[in-house]
Amino acid sequence: MRKLNFSYIFFIMLIFSANFVYAVNKGKILSAETRTGNLNNPVQTDSFTFNGEAGQTAVIIMSTESGSLWPYVFLYAPDATLETSAYGIDDVAIDHQLLQSGLYTIVVRGGGIGDYSLSFTKIPAIQTSP
Repeated sequence: MRKLNFSYIFFIMLIFSANFVYAVNKGKILSAETRTGNLNNPVQTDSFTFNGEAGQTAVIIMSTESGSLWPYVFLYAPDATLETSAYGIDDVAIDHQLLQSGLYTIVVRGGGIGDYSLSFTKIPAIQTSP
């Protein structure tokens, strides 16, 4: 029984450590840009950054292009807090008004393996006249 417990703990530690090993920084993504990528490990994450201003709307769409991905998208604010997230079967979309100004991070994950596309559009905040 002790051997089973040790094996279980080792397996859990392996999964958590894999998250750090398979994190890939894909750099900046521009508004109206679509990027492609490959998640070749179920625990791999890819990250993209963009500069945003409070009040702007970020539209993020992740689509499975091949393989067995269940797309997950996480949007982290400049202070590293999670502002929003979404997941789906083949496609997932986020339409979110930004709460802070600064460097945002989009993190994608597949829950499987395969190719994906990520589209990003930034919509300016609506200006009201006094």
